[in-house]
Amino acid sequence: MIINDELKALRLLIAESPAGPDLLRKISEEVERIKRAWLSRLGDQAKDHIIKRYTAYQQRLLLELSDGLYRTFDTANRQEPEDELAVLDVLLALGQYQIHHFSRYMDEQGKIPDAMTGKIRAKLSDDADRLSAALQQVELEPGLKTVLLDFLGTMVSSSLSKKMIYGQMEYLYQWFEMMEVTISFNDDRDLTYSVIEALFQLNFNYGGFCYWYEQRIVQNTAHTDPIGRHAALQQQSLIIHSLPVRRDVRYDNSLASVDELIGVWLEQFMRTDTVSKNDDESDRYVKTELKLTVAQLALLLRLLYEEDVFAVKNIASLLRFFTRHFRSKYQERISYGSMNKLYYATDQFTAAAIKDLLQRMIDRLNKMFFPT
Repeated sequence: MIINDELKALRLLIAESPAGPDLLRKISEEVERIKRAWLSRLGDQAKDHIIKRYTAYQQRLLLELSDGLYRTFDTANRQEPEDELAVLDVLLALGQYQIHHFSRYMDEQGKIPDAMTGKIRAKLSDDADRLSAALQQVELEPGLKTVLLDFLGTMVSSSLSKKMIYGQMEYLYQWFEMMEVTISFNDDRDLTYSVIEALFQLNFNYGGFCYWYEQRIVQNTAHTDPIGRHAALQQQSLIIHSLPVRRDVRYDNSLASVDELIGVWLEQFMRTDTVSKNDDESDRYVKTELKLTVAQLALLLRLLYEEDVFAVKNIASLLRFFTRHFRSKYQERISYGSMNKLYYATDQFTAAAIKDLLQRMIDRLNKMFFPT
């Protein structure tokens, strides 16, 4: 499909025609033609990626045209000519028409027209003030309420200091709408879980929220026994992966989805917790002291394992056995993580020490059983 410049005639009208009612009439007629041309593309049964390219191109052309006109106004006293203001309003209305009919095809990284940013920021600021006041009246876990209030303050200040893009604007509009609906109950129920569900559905991968949720898991499982804690962490993993998350939106496009961020953290936390639990269990055993370093013990174990000395074929079980029952030359407690790391990474100095040990053992065997 040819990607036509549907705004070419409109640009020429604005650039070459004198301002006045006649120009506005011609522009209005041309805008109606543009709308028909845009809508005809939806009926062409073209593939989505083609329509998306077409829409993004028209979006960029319209942005350049409206921003160019906006910059010509007298920025010193902001006394814009009435006719030019009317033309700008027509262009902005055309942009809203495009959003309404082509929202799924819009370029999310496309900039918002400069003439619109003031109104959008004012609306977001009003929405933030209204939601902040409403949050003070609802029952939420204090940490979550703090995260939301901090986000609202940060969101308003950051949106004032940088250009706004289409995807950001649409996300924040949806975010406010869902949050207001979620906390709109007039009773005294605790809305913590309802808000969490809403934030997951909105793919709210905001760092403050993710950190709060992670610390909430840590605190809720901190005082349970190891077996109960592991079960509770597994239950949390099921909850995280069962919550519905929209894949078409997210707060920060540079980060993974909220469930992926928290899920990866939880997997790592569970692995660390399991190792810590195994280390705690190892303290219950009476340990035999060796005159070997951890690295030397790990290498010796590797040599024995690779020579099929052990009937057990699970190296993890063997590593765990040795950490439970032995202590090294310098360490009273050998961690599983350290033993596992050194098992696969041996330096030449350690290898030389084990080689000398094995050579002495061979010499002793020769002396005991094969005298010359």
